Order: sequence, then structure tokens, then C-alpha cells
Amino acid sequence: MNTMVYLAHRFVKSLPAALLLSTSAALADDTEIFTGGSTSAASNVVFLFDTSGSMGTQEDTGPSYDISTVYDDSTYGFVADHYYLYRPGNGGSIDLATEASSILQNEVLESQINCDDALQSLASNGEYAGKMAYWAYGDGWSAPDDVTENNDSPIDTSDSSAIVECNLNPHTYNGSTYKYLSKSRWFPFTNNKKRGTSKVFKGNGGFTRIWSGNYLNYVAQYGTSGQKSRIEILREAAIDTIESLPENVNLALMRFDGSNGGYVSVAMKSGKQNKDEFIAALNAFTADGSTPITESMHEARLLLTEQHLVYGHQSVSDSRVGDIYQIPDLEACNTTTKLILFSDGEPTNDKASDSYIENLVDDTTFPAGVISLVNNCSNQSGDYGGGCAEELAYHLFHNDDVIVDTIGGFTSAGNAAAIKLEDIANAGGGTFYPASNYEDIKNALLDSAVQTLITPTSFTSPAIAVSSYNSLG
Repeated sequence: MNTMVYLAHRFVKSLPAALLLSTSAALADDTEIFTGGSTSAASNVVFLFDTSGSMGTQEDTGPSYDISTVYDDSTYGFVADHYYLYRPGNGGSIDLATEASSILQNEVLESQINCDDALQSLASNGEYAGKMAYWAYGDGWSAPDDVTENNDSPIDTSDSSAIVECNLNPHTYNGSTYKYLSKSRWFPFTNNKKRGTSKVFKGNGGFTRIWSGNYLNYVAQYGTSGQKSRIEILREAAIDTIESLPENVNLALMRFDGSNGGYVSVAMKSGKQNKDEFIAALNAFTADGSTPITESMHEARLLLTEQHLVYGHQSVSDSRVGDIYQIPDLEACNTTTKLILFSDGEPTNDKASDSYIENLVDDTTFPAGVISLVNNCSNQSGDYGGGCAEELAYHLFHNDDVIVDTIGGFTSAGNAAAIKLEDIANAGGGTFYPASNYEDIKNALLDSAVQTLITPTSFTSPAIAVSSYNSLG
């Protein structure tokens, strides 16, 4: 997407809603024949990972999920080769001690899952994260709007007509291809827009997880003690996250570069096309250097707005043309852009971007009473830097339409690193996730990425690159 396209997107966003709606209505036809393409919401996500020396710290951890192992089912009785739909709260994590009975009511068979994307993730990873709905003959489509409605759908493993479908176009059913979910209670799909419905996925609508029973049995007995470095735990959680995400999450990967900003390890690509590149890049990550959070966020902004790199001289060649970042122009409606920052500590060696950020926010009027947001932010950097991270996050959200989520890895409630990361997320219109183990990190990454599908923005993002301590741990 070049600069002119970027500006055009910004212009379209500024148009009155009535004008946009009238234009759409003028172009619409009563009957639409499917011709391919997607009208689903998409999320375009940059993972920015801390690779500082502290990420080499050893942590107690349990074993990762092994698809070839059949886990003991005696705790809650999940059927290993059946599947379970759910809408988790609590940042994407679940507490089986209190939620197993609700999850058990949403049992489905593999033959009822009509979404290839979900089936592939379940087969390789035991879990799929994305918006889903349930259809049964005579009942039509249903899905929860929040966690209190998890058991409102009449889910039945014995109903051979019932299907589970993802919010991904096109829909393939009984050998035919369809564009819309149908309003009909007697047939699930249609190519006639007037007979179609998107209400089941409107706003917060949708189940957001499906697990195999075997995976849930693994979670029930998870906790065998072992030792792994923080970067190993992050690597495993990130790889499994990629395996579990739907195809309409577009991904790029960035990392810290010692004590000098950050760079792009994997360029933005559609869906799961870059899975192998992600795995190779993550496997090459080592823990060394400082924690230049602000400088790395600065480089992420340059990527997302397709500008000249500053720190990213090691950025992969397909993320740029010469020293100018380039992002593919992928079509999607309601696309949300998100930067997800994972770090295990406070900023260090992180002052080189302060002047740049002060210039960005020179004319910004920050909300009154927020002490972490000031125009002369370099005065807050102290000896180690990081004083302008919140201001940059604020600018990303309010001026670049980029949501900033943060994950505090192995931080404890109330410590300086956690407070800093939570302040960055608050300034960036995002969510702060505390995470102290593999499951916490994976759930945080999944929830952050999938939230962009649950509550997408009402405009197409200008670039391809969409708190609670008692919720995780």
C-alpha cells in the first residue's frame, strides 16, 4: 500500500457516514451472485517481541500440548475425539474448575464442523481461535454475545443437520459455495444478500474458541514441573498461537535489536501464508541485549505507515523496497490494525526516539490528569529511557488508527514493568495482559489477535498492519 492509498483510506474514514451509506446503496443490487472474494472482517497484527537478556531467565513450566498423546479424561470427562465450542472471558483463559460444566454442554462432532480453517488448527494444535456460530435445522444460526450466553444455543451431537461455521468467506457446504449465512431456519447458506444475515456475528457475536476434548484433558492435568527460558516459552506459545489463528488474521513479526531499536523478522502476509517463516524466525531468537521498547515501537510505526526505516537495517527484504517499508494492499472490510508488544521488563537503552516522539505530539492535547502523558516526555526518560512510550502509543491510536496491546511476561502485579506496560496499553486504546507461563502467553496472544475480529473498527485500516491481574495466571 503506497502513501497515496494510505491518504485515500484516511480521507474515506473522514467522509460522513450518510454519504458512504448512500453510495453503497446506489451500487447495491437486490440479488447478488457470488463471484469470489471476502467480505469478512480482518485483523492485521504486528507481534513485537522482547528478546533482551532477561528473556534468558529460566522459569518453571509444564509440558507443551502433544497432539499424539491421549491425555487422561478422569478429571472432567471430555471426550478426546469430540470438540467443544466456547466463548471464554478473562482475557481468553479458562478455569476448568468452574467452567468445565458449561464447556461440556457445547460438545460437537468433527463431522459437524464445516470450517476447514478450524479443522486444520484442531488437527495440528487441538485449538482454534476465531469467530464461529452454530446452525441447526429448525433453529437457524446462534452464537453468544458474551460469556453469560455460552449455553443458550441448542447444541446437540446427535443432530446430523447441525454445523459449526467460521466467520470466513466463502462458505462451502455440500459441494457448493455460498457468500452469506442464511436467515432461513431450513438451510444455512445463500448467495442472495437479502436472504443472508450477518447478525449472528454482529458486534460481539460469536463463539471464539473450539477445543478438542483431548486438549481440554491436557489443560486439566497441565502443570508438570520443568525448566525453560522465557524466550523458549514465548517461542512455543507464539508458534502455537499462529497454528490456532483463523486465516483472516494477517501477521508480521518484529523483535528488539540488542540496544538499538527493533526490526522486522517476518513481513506482513495474508492469513497463515507466513507460518513457516514465523517458526523459522522464532526459532532463531536468542536472549541478549537491552529493552528498547520505545525505539522498537517507533520502528513498528514506520512499518505500519510505510516510511523510511531508522533502526531496522536488519529488516527482511520483503518488508521494504530499499530502506522504505512496504506493506501488501490486501482487500478486506472492517480491517483493524493492532500492535501487540510482549516484554518482561522496563525500558533500558531507550532514549534515541524521544525527540522524534516529542515532535509527533508537540501539538497534542493529552487528557487531563494522566501523569504518564506529557508533551515534553523526554523529561520522564531518566537514565534508562522509555519516557515517551506512552505518548507514542497515544499517537498510534489517535492518529494512525493502530491499537496497542501489551503483554507483561513474567511480571507481578504492581511492579514497575507491569505498571509501565499497562500505561502503554491504556494510552494506545488497548488491553494489558499479565502472563506468567505458556498458557497465559498463548491465551493473551490469541485473545489480543481475535479481539480485532470480535470488535472491528468501522473503517478499512490505513495499513495492513489489525487489564486485569485476576484474569490470568
